[in-house]
Amino acid sequence: MKLDLDGYILLIMIIAKMTILHALLFVSFAPLSATMDSKTSSMPIEETQSKIVESRTLTSEYVRLAHKTLAAGSPECLKAFKLYAAAYSAYSGWDEYVAAAIEKGDSKHIDHDSLYTIKATAASQNAEKFVNFVDEKTNGESKALLPALSSLTDLGIKIWNEIRKEKLENRTNAAKSFRNATAWQTWDQITSSTTQRPCGNLVK
Repeated sequence: MKLDLDGYILLIMIIAKMTILHALLFVSFAPLSATMDSKTSSMPIEETQSKIVESRTLTSEYVRLAHKTLAAGSPECLKAFKLYAAAYSAYSGWDEYVAAAIEKGDSKHIDHDSLYTIKATAASQNAEKFVNFVDEKTNGESKALLPALSSLTDLGIKIWNEIRKEKLENRTNAAKSFRNATAWQTWDQITSSTTQRPCGNLVK
């Protein structure tokens, strides 16, 4: 009986040691796991934001194209300028709406927000109108629209969804970074590096 009792005691000691070892391993690898999860979760944000930046760059290049190609003072030039002004205004409204939602987090559910959908749709449609018009007036045979330009609704929701559960400081920093990375420039800011009279500078 004594041998059996000693055996039980030995078994209990082995189990206890294994439990302690598992606990130590968990504590050791938990920070690494958290870091990996953090890096993984940041990837969709970076990828999504880069698509928005691509769409901004496309429209900026189309401003330069109109600026260089369309005759200053012409009806086409004036229309291109007005179309970009409408696109710039609509996009800026969407951009700020997303940034504010990022900062508010779970308290601002843009995935079920009809006003957000309206703003995102207006931003996409006005941008498409501008790019299509410049394409048409510069003998463009292909529509150069990036998928991101017509899917701002989904892109904004995706970015908000990735950051909405973070603490306020992280959300505030993310909102600031989003604004800085995705904001559009005015027509004059885009064309300021050229000495040619801006196509849109029609008011004397």
